[in-house]
Amino acid sequence: MAAAAKSPGPCQQALAICRDRGRIVVVGAVEMNFPWNDMYLKEIQLFMSRAYGPGSYDPTYEKEGHDYPFGYVRWTENRNMEEFLRLVGHRQVQLQPLITHHFPLEEGPKAYDTIMDPASKSLAVLLRYNAADEANPTVGFQPKRVVNIVTKPPERDHLGVGLIGSGNLARWAHLPNLKKYPHASLRAVHSASGARAKSMGVRFGAARCTTEYSEIFQDPEIDVVIIVSRNQHHAPEALAALRAGKHVFVEKPIGAQ
Repeated sequence: MAAAAKSPGPCQQALAICRDRGRIVVVGAVEMNFPWNDMYLKEIQLFMSRAYGPGSYDPTYEKEGHDYPFGYVRWTENRNMEEFLRLVGHRQVQLQPLITHHFPLEEGPKAYDTIMDPASKSLAVLLRYNAADEANPTVGFQPKRVVNIVTKPPERDHLGVGLIGSGNLARWAHLPNLKKYPHASLRAVHSASGARAKSMGVRFGAARCTTEYSEIFQDPEIDVVIIVSRNQHHAPEALAALRAGKHVFVEKPIGAQ
């Protein structure tokens, strides 16, 4: 069952369809209310499955890239997606019949309005980049690593500060304290999430934000680097900052296995 329902109807229909000693596998968000007697008479087995597959919600798999051995886990989150893309590439899975609306990227807001409007009866809404019509759409593409937030000249009578890591400790302690200090200015905020870096930068008046912390080391306007990232990243980031000639403040611990 890959449905989404607030009623037990899909579950009870699945139970009616199942043969004796059959299996019901719940993938979607459905209300599970099975008649005990029917489950008992058929000896039905009930299984729960995470929608993306093994690896979902496991930070060592999703964030640190530690894969599960093939011999122990055949279909992981990533292998499921690879297989899906393979089937799409071989046209064994047809996506075109699911697409009900097309919009150029510039009309993105209109596309979202369509999704939210029940009267549109949208199923899949496709946003199309202009480059998609080019023969080699990725040629010449350069990802933007730094986004300017406030365009102002550096105050060189101040210390320029760069922040690596945009978690709760930075938001609750370091950045509010830095904002109170009259002789420092926040030049850059780093986060692996671009949206988070920009949100933090706007909130605390940073000049720019970035998803690449090496950009902070290369910035001549930054004198001090505050490292508030995950513990296992402290030591290499601190060494890189020192080698770039920056003053460094590292949250504890300075290194971690």
